[in-house]
Amino acid sequence: CTMLGHPRKCPHDHDIPVGECCKAS
Repeated sequence: CTMLGHPRKCPHDHDIPVGECCKAS
């Protein structure tokens, strides 16, 4: 969810696939 200002990587520097960030938050 880059449109919501979420980073492309998680705090552990792992890539966050598009859509996964929404599910995790």
